Amino acid sequence: MKMMSRIFNHLMSRQDGASPSSKTMCYPPSPTTFFRDELESALREQSFGLQSFRVTSSTPRQSSASLVTLEGLSLTIVLNTQGYSVDAKRSDAFQSLKPGQLHVYETIENLLQTISPMYTQRHQGQLFEALQRLA
Repeated sequence: MKMMSRIFNHLMSRQDGASPSSKTMCYPPSPTTFFRDELESALREQSFGLQSFRVTSSTPRQSSASLVTLEGLSLTIVLNTQGYSVDAKRSDAFQSLKPGQLHVYETIENLLQTISPMYTQRHQGQLFEALQRLA
């Protein structure tokens, strides 16, 4: 939902004719780079649970990235207005994915938790460490 509201706010600021600076001090990303920037940022935030990632293509309507999970699965992730999904046609690991793993996810975290048990372990470890720091 967070990503969809960011897209909505970005599009609304473009439609009402007001300049972005008149609404906020933060400039929204260019419409041509929004999905690329969003995907790269999301993957960078989750890099603790990935071997590697690289944004491979981008259009004003979607962006794609290649990534390798901690288990060694090579996947292509797509981000568009509907959310995050695995591009089964461009993923080497297609045979190891279950049908339930090939739908659209609202967050990159949800997608990675479904596909990568080792990501889930690392994510839980990070949360536990953060809670310990607060205690």
